[in-house]
Amino acid sequence: GREQEQPADIVIVSGYTLMNVKLLLMSRGGTHGAGVGNDRAMVGKNYTYQLGGGGSSGVIDGERLNRYMGNSCTAALVHDFNADNFDHADLDFIGGASISSGGGETNPISSVGGVPTASGKTWGQEWKDALRQNWDSLVSVGTQGESLPYEDSFLDLDPTYRDRYGFPLLRITFDWHENDYNLIRYLSPRMREMLEGMGATNIRTAEELAPYRIGPYQSTHNTGGAIMGTDPGNSVVNKYSQVWDTPNVFVTGASNFPQNPGMNPTGTVCALAYHTADAIITQYLNDPGQVMS
Repeated sequence: GREQEQPADIVIVSGYTLMNVKLLLMSRGGTHGAGVGNDRAMVGKNYTYQLGGGGSSGVIDGERLNRYMGNSCTAALVHDFNADNFDHADLDFIGGASISSGGGETNPISSVGGVPTASGKTWGQEWKDALRQNWDSLVSVGTQGESLPYEDSFLDLDPTYRDRYGFPLLRITFDWHENDYNLIRYLSPRMREMLEGMGATNIRTAEELAPYRIGPYQSTHNTGGAIMGTDPGNSVVNKYSQVWDTPNVFVTGASNFPQNPGMNPTGTVCALAYHTADAIITQYLNDPGQVMS
């Protein structure tokens, strides 16, 4: 294709977490030899994910829960074990997780993986009968745990692989850490206790966090890489999502998150976008090209 140049007084990078980082790193030239916002080598740092695992499921015998009705956002959620809402004195991890159960938009096919059988088999006549009888009596409890930043979790441009346009692919370097495994080991029994309190039977609990892999879908709540902070030495943008070293560039989205809390990031992303837009209109346009305080 042909190279195009589009002058702009203000540039808003809003291409989702991963693409935001890729665009910043690829924008090299002039005074930005390492990419826009990367004068302090902070672009790509603090990549975090969403910790889900250790879930439990069981059957409420004789009950029809009408799981096909309503929206998935109708789930019930508790924060008793989120953040610092509980005593960590004798625990071997920091942080916590929200725990949720329920939600709609469920049908027999989407319940295939969760229906328990006496033999544990997920095939054959026994399993088919269990699915037919219990899919709408199945209840599950799951977590959304904090994902903490680590020096060995980051995003960068792949030195080898490229897309069809010849641009380097974005490379993700990430794995679970001991804090993640210990958190799930603690929460798994709590979720089983919740199901027992509901009167569930045939309870199955994943007591260990499964190894990290990207094959099965897990989450699209990727966060970090262009984090927000108060010091240009350890962040990419300020509280207005304004890039420290390039004041007319703003980066919005979950790439601003220094870490991922035990909740979905979407609501905060929306609030930050409004906050940034308001700052551009009411402050930045009055004194363009300056870092807002």
